[in-house]
Amino acid sequence: MAIMVKSQGNHHAGVVVNDRDKRLLRQHYPWVFGRSVKAVPKDIADGDLVPVYSEDREFIAWGFFNGRSQLRIKLFEWREESFNLKEKIRERIRRAYLFRHQVLKITGQTDAYRLINSEGDSLPGLIVDVYGGSAVVQVNLLAFYQNLNLIIETLGDIVQVDRILVKTDEHYAEKEGFELRERWAVGGGDGRAIIRDGDLLFAVDLLGAQKTGFYLDQRDNRRVVKGLAAGKRVLDCFCFSGAFALWALKGGAKEVVCVDSSEKALELARENLRLNHYAARIVKAKAFDFLKEQAAGGERFDLIILDPPKFAPKKKDYAKAMKGYFELNRMAMQILNQNGILVSCSCSQQVDQESFVAVLNQAAISLGREMKVIDVKTQAPDHTFVPSCPETRYLKCIISEIE
Repeated sequence: MAIMVKSQGNHHAGVVVNDRDKRLLRQHYPWVFGRSVKAVPKDIADGDLVPVYSEDREFIAWGFFNGRSQLRIKLFEWREESFNLKEKIRERIRRAYLFRHQVLKITGQTDAYRLINSEGDSLPGLIVDVYGGSAVVQVNLLAFYQNLNLIIETLGDIVQVDRILVKTDEHYAEKEGFELRERWAVGGGDGRAIIRDGDLLFAVDLLGAQKTGFYLDQRDNRRVVKGLAAGKRVLDCFCFSGAFALWALKGGAKEVVCVDSSEKALELARENLRLNHYAARIVKAKAFDFLKEQAAGGERFDLIILDPPKFAPKKKDYAKAMKGYFELNRMAMQILNQNGILVSCSCSQQVDQESFVAVLNQAAISLGREMKVIDVKTQAPDHTFVPSCPETRYLKCIISEIE
């Protein structure tokens, strides 16, 4: 149906937000938090697309409302005129597809990529990743759960895949008020897929996987590691399925050690090494424990990659996360040869790039060493971000020489 603005004299139906937030929201900041909401009409239900107004009754945007969530409204459209919601969803899925294929020309590099990146593609709470002949749809917004059949149908028309898996992040689903069991919406099977990245092959387990099956956002950063690895002894901490390690080996690394605490991840790493005819030492251990043991044993590496899980899921975790990043990177620097290379990553939205670089520098100084930044990278360009919302540019990858 067409979504229309309702008018009653000089007052318009819709959600009213504080005037102090108006300027930020007009810059297309995509989120309205509960503390910003001044008034909500009684007839608005969770999942509804509603107009959002300032206190002086100026139209700001259309957004998806959910009274259960602290993130009360996810903004969707900044033009006031009426539109058909289903057609708008279809249009944005098509636009996301064309951006990846015509602008990024991503299939020339890989057959695994992010097709829809939530707010970055103006489809908040919707993530779609393509893995060769399979697609994984992660729904984290009630409104898109309610339109899931439309999304699957549109993907089937646009993307050349044989299977579509649907899932959710349980944390978001609980806040939004829906349940979605991981299931095949199209096709089926055991969840295994083989993808191509450059001329390397990777086995991916789509069912019950971390994220949607693979860390697609690190694609370009792994290629940087390839260019730095020749002749070096390399340590890949939090290696997951060994993607950084394989790119290091492809770049001519002398030796690679892969460390992860998950046996399931290490099985994938072993399989990926076999697929590409490379060898590496595989170690099941917690990264902090392994780094401590290596320091005690006098081991040294020329290049160390740190790609840990999210240390700061929420704002309240910030101080603890910064302490964790300091300790982790300090321990890595202790076993890094003079003028060795540290590739240190953070995927915590709450930690900005400047603060992350600063904590790495503090770790180096605490050891009497100097940090010289070689490059500052972020997520691959198919992981689009919102310029007015730094949280959507979540990945920091700092590549440094530690003198």
